[in-house]
This record gives sequence, C-alpha cells and structure tokens, in this order.
Amino acid sequence: MRVLFTSCPDENAFPYMVPLAQALSAAGHEVRVACRPRFADVVTQAGLTAVPVGRDHDVWQAFGVEPGERAALRSAMIEPYDVAGQDERYITWEYLLSGYEYHVTWWHKMDNLPLISQLVAYAQKWRPGLVLWEPTSYAGAVAAKAVGAAHARLVSGVDIHGVTRRHFLRLREDRQDPLADWLSGYATKYGTGFSEDMVTGQLTIDQLPGSLRLATDLPCVPMRYVPLQHRADSEDVLVHDGDLATVLDAVRLGVPQLVLPVYFDQPPLGDRIVECGAGLQLHPHTATAAAVQDCVARLRREPSFRDSAGKLRDEMRTMPAPAEVVPRLEELAATHR
Repeated sequence: MRVLFTSCPDENAFPYMVPLAQALSAAGHEVRVACRPRFADVVTQAGLTAVPVGRDHDVWQAFGVEPGERAALRSAMIEPYDVAGQDERYITWEYLLSGYEYHVTWWHKMDNLPLISQLVAYAQKWRPGLVLWEPTSYAGAVAAKAVGAAHARLVSGVDIHGVTRRHFLRLREDRQDPLADWLSGYATKYGTGFSEDMVTGQLTIDQLPGSLRLATDLPCVPMRYVPLQHRADSEDVLVHDGDLATVLDAVRLGVPQLVLPVYFDQPPLGDRIVECGAGLQLHPHTATAAAVQDCVARLRREPSFRDSAGKLRDEMRTMPAPAEVVPRLEELAATHR
C-alpha cells in the first residue's frame, strides 16, 4: 500500500506523524511525506521520504507580523474554535459562522492554497491508497478525494476542529457553510462531490488518552503517544505552558502537572487535566511566582494528584502502539479500492 502523509504547519504536526509513518514503513508499505520545500530536510532526517510540494509560505510574514509580535497574537483561543469545551447551550450558530467566515479566508485558504494543486498532481501520479493529514491540512483531503483514496486525520492534541464542526452542524440547519463551500469548489474541480469527510476525515487517529479527549461523535482509533526524544523521569511535578509534547510526557511518566496554557488548544487541554485530577491550572497572565510555588507544593503534598496522574499513565499504556494501528488503516484502505 502507498501511504501519503501531509500537513500544513509542518513543524508542529510532523513529530506526531513520525512514529506512525515509521510503523507503516516497517510493515512493508511505501510511505511518502508531502511537505513544503524548506521542510524536506527535516523529513529526510527522520528517515522518511520527503515530497516537496507547493511553495514555502509563512502566514505571519504575509500579514507583516514581526516575530516579537506573534506571541501576543497566540495568547488566546481562535474564534470559532474557542467553543471547544464550552457549554453547548451558550454556543450560537451566528458565532460559529462568523469565525468560519474569517478563518476559512485568512487561515485555512492561505495555508492550503500553496499546496493543493501540486499535492493533487503528485497524488494523481503516485496513486496512494491512503492519505493521512493533520486537522488543518485540507489539501490532504482534497488530494484523497481526487484519486479515490481512503483518508484519515491524525490528531495530536484536543480535537477542537472536530468539536467545533459538531456544534456547527448541530446548529446549521440549511444555512450557509463557508468551509464546505470552499472545499466543494475543489471537489467539483477534481470530478467528485463534497462530503463531510473532507472536513473531519473518514477516520480520526487520536493520541490523547480518552479521559483527556472532548466528545466529537466521529469514528476514532486511539494511538499511543511515542516521543521522539525521551524525557528523564526524575521530575516529580511538571510545570509548563500546555505544550502538547510536555503534557503527553507527563502523562506517560505519571507525573502531576501545573499548566499555564497560552495558545489554541492548550486551555481546554489544561481543563481536562484538572477535571481528571492529574494537575492544576493557572492563567499565565495573572499567575504570580507565589501562586506557582503554592500550586507546585500542593501537587507534591496531596497524594490524589499523583494517584490520578498514575491512572492517566495506565490508560495511555493500554492504547494501541502505532504498529497496532496499522492493520486498522489497512482495513480502511481496503474498503476504498
């Protein structure tokens, strides 16, 4: 089987793709990773075959945002994806529509447009049986539809895109849909029709333990997180900004966490850690040194935090390893031959 991986934010998503790509390769499948030209060396260094497509493109640079200004713009959840984890009684279709209208234009299109035509052309030539894409790499879904391949999303953090989409469809009725309208144009161009799997995949591969996930009602296959670099297990508490790799390392080690979430899916992930009893959370803009010290002391003093962290660790250990997920992906591809 030929398997094509693709992602838009290469630096963020790629490390979570590597273990599954390596497992598929070890099982005898041909694996390629479509990426921006500047990222090809990183893919090669991971022992995988890179396929440079599109052009190097930085959304920040396109808007003239200097590196020093980017942290401030990252310091909040992005509309409409900030509804993840909220009480659905207070979520409105108008709010979701406004967020989709803005970010389909100024995020998803700008990330994917430099890739789509060349990615589809490569897929038409190479004919993958399976395409795996991260949740904002809609170019992967377009390419899969264009060649009739099976395809799945590889989710590494909280599935805020799947959650947001569920709320949107729940409230939409027969009203407009900016994301579907955009993707429908590509589906028509390549001789097929729009279907909802172009937004959320035919399958979702999720690396979070079930206790840390938010409900999406999407078909899901769990996959155990495998770090590319192992953290020493000497820490008794981890204090961090919600970085996913650090969260998953803490879970893997059974260590309580103090989360100071900054960006995107970090706040709802921090909420889930607190709800599971495996840690505490402080707002990074109001946290003081004394508050951090008090929280760390509490995490060390109260055994319930370590007990709950241990339960999360045990839950992660029961999740299928990447090699154990391969047969499920083979089944998915077989149904689309």
